[in-house]
Formats: sequence, C-alpha cells, structure tokens
Amino acid sequence: MSGERSSIGKTESAMAASFEMKIERYRRGRARSSESPGDRSPTVCRLSRKAPLTRHLCLIALFGIGCGGAETPIVESPPTTDPLPPTAIDDGPDVAVERVLEALKDGEPAVVWRQLPASYREDATRLLHGFAEQVDPELWNRTFALAGRTAELAEQRKTWFLSHEALLESGVLGAEAELVREHWSEGTALLRMFADSEVANRESLAKLDVESFLEGTGRAVFARTSGLTAALDDVEFELVTVAGDRGELWIRGPSIEARKHDYLRVEGKWLPSAVVESWDDSMGRASAAVESMTVDREKWASALDDWESALDSAEAAATEEALHALIDGYLGVTPEEATPTVRTSLEGAVVVIRRPLTAEEEEQLQVALNAAAADPDLAVSIAQRKGETTQIDVSHAGPVAAFAERVGEADGLSVESLDAGSRTLVVELDPE
Repeated sequence: MSGERSSIGKTESAMAASFEMKIERYRRGRARSSESPGDRSPTVCRLSRKAPLTRHLCLIALFGIGCGGAETPIVESPPTTDPLPPTAIDDGPDVAVERVLEALKDGEPAVVWRQLPASYREDATRLLHGFAEQVDPELWNRTFALAGRTAELAEQRKTWFLSHEALLESGVLGAEAELVREHWSEGTALLRMFADSEVANRESLAKLDVESFLEGTGRAVFARTSGLTAALDDVEFELVTVAGDRGELWIRGPSIEARKHDYLRVEGKWLPSAVVESWDDSMGRASAAVESMTVDREKWASALDDWESALDSAEAAATEEALHALIDGYLGVTPEEATPTVRTSLEGAVVVIRRPLTAEEEEQLQVALNAAAADPDLAVSIAQRKGETTQIDVSHAGPVAAFAERVGEADGLSVESLDAGSRTLVVELDPE
C-alpha cells in the first residue's frame, strides 16, 4: 500500500510488541492473585458478527464455540457472589450442560453468567467497568438517547420505511429485504430496550451488575426475540468420559459440528476447554487493546450531530413522500430509480485466508483491512477460524471492487480472487 498505508507494517510491529508486554503484565498479576491459576495455554478465537450476540453467549457457555476476548480494560471491582453451587464431585459436564440448556430454553440468560467461575466473572466485570471509565459520558449518553429516538421513529413510521424498496435493497439495513420486513418491529423493540437500560448511561454502566442486567434486560431480550434459543432445541449430548477435573462430551446439533468436546472443571464449574485455555490470553489482549485505544471525540461528536440532524428531518417529514425523498437523498438515488446508484460505505466484505493465522498476523491483517475500508475510522474487522482457514468480516468496506483494489495495494497482501456477488475476497499473505 502506498503513502500512509506503507507505514502499517512498522506501526503494527510496535503495537504487537506493546501488546505482548501488557499481556505478560496481566498474566503475572493474575497468577499472583489467583489461589489456583492452573496451567492454561493460550488459544485465541473470536466472535463472529453473523450470529446474534446472545446466541453466541449461549454457545460459548455450553460448547466453547466462537469464544474470544472483549476489548475492554482491567480495573478493580467488588468480589462477585456465587449463587450457582459448584458441580458436585459425582456430577460431570453433562449435568452442567443440561442445567444451562434448560435454563436458556426457559428464557433465563443469567444462567450463562452464573456458570462461569467466580474469578472469571470478576475478570469480566472489571473489564466492563474499566471500559465504562474510558468512554466520554456526554457522548455515550447522547448516543443511546439518539438510539431511543431512532427506535421510536422507526416503529412509528414503519410502513413508510418498509414501502421504500430502494432502502430495503440497498444493504444499508444489514440484511435482506424479507428479513428486514419480518423482524422490523423486533429490531426496533430491542433497540428501545437497550436505549432504556442501564447500559445507556455511562455512570450506571460503570457500576453495572451483570447478573442483574441479564435477569432484567437480558430476560426481556430473550422474551422479545423470536427463535433466539432455536439453535439449542435439537442439541444432543452424551457423556463420553470423566476423570477428575477433565471430561469429554459427544455433542451434535444444527449449529454444532458432531464431535467430541473437551471440558475442564475450574473452581467447581465445568467449561469447554477452549474457553478455559483461551481465557487468560483473551483477557490480557483485551486489557492491552483498550489501554492502547484512543477515541477521537471530535469525530464522534460530529457523527452524532449528523445522526441528530437526519433524525430531526425524518421526524419533521409529514408525509410518506417527504420521508422517501429524504431517504433518496441519503442513498443517492433519484425517485425514478428502483435501486441506488451509489452504494454506501456501510456495506461490509468478507476476507478469506486459506490457512490459520498467528495472533500477530491476525492483528496486523485486521488493521490493514480497516485501513483499506471505504471509511477507515468506522471500520471494524472481526476474525473467526474455520478449520484450516481464517475468515475476517470487515464493516464499512464500501464498493467491493474498490475495496479489493486497496487490499491488493497493501504491503504484504495479494488478492487471489473476488466474488462480487457474495462480497468475498480470497487474500494471500505474501511471505517476507
């Protein structure tokens, strides 16, 4: 990549070295404070953004699918209570999995939190509270206030929005037209729930009790979202073996590859070994990432100003035609056109690498892909490993041909192929 992009390699080498130093500090601190730190080898895996977050939470707790670290810092917080009793000595991982499954089917997501060992919950709480301390209170609160207004407007003018075919077909709403129509009210209700919840206020977020949040807002989300636990309905599992604090389950289901899964017992709680083995590494990387994070307050405020201005105009639109004219202007279409002539930078892309990547390679590639996006300041790259390949979803990529060209110009990257229909690039990392 030329110009500014040519400095990515050097910058990322320095970032990687900084990350490793911070991770090592975190591990040493955790080992000193833990009564039984255990022998955990790092295994990095990350959430895919293609499935609902709560569904990922369910699958992580049960089977270790899509596990990964949140990008938030470490701060002090009060000890977490442990209302779920440790698994009895004669109970195996099958008992723990069945308990969690049944609770989730009953719409009780807090069981996932309670199934985590107490030290893990303390880690996660510190991360969340630390993140809250890092964000700007005024901008955070204003963001959720605008989200609430957006949800209210979207539901009030539902028929007007859904009658604009170019909007539904543009990809701006992040799903196919039929899915948008089917889940419109569900989506606006969920947005309203979060806009009215404890997380919408920075001060309350900094003191958030995760279990209480899951018992309140989390339970409401489960009740309002159709089919959230459908992936768990046909799950079958069978105990293969259990010896001490190690066990094996044979698990199969619609979203789960039929195979044996290893489980470990930590502080009396059975968890997938992938979760246990990646925990310290993920927490360390999360801490390092947020310590290195900077937020451009001016850009954030400018984006909120644009959002508020668009909302003011949409709320003032007295007729369906007036609202459609505003949408046409946003999409860059004329009233006579059935589809947009200009696609927005909100469109994402999928990048596939035909081999697993090291943590350092993954981080460097994600930064390079974000830089190649149509809107680098808003782009987010999320990686997931699929067998012997690595897939990275990139937001705000923009027109895919132009995105592929920019990726090909990046140092150390070459584009093997491009499928414009699925917006998928196969990329190769050039050997040094």
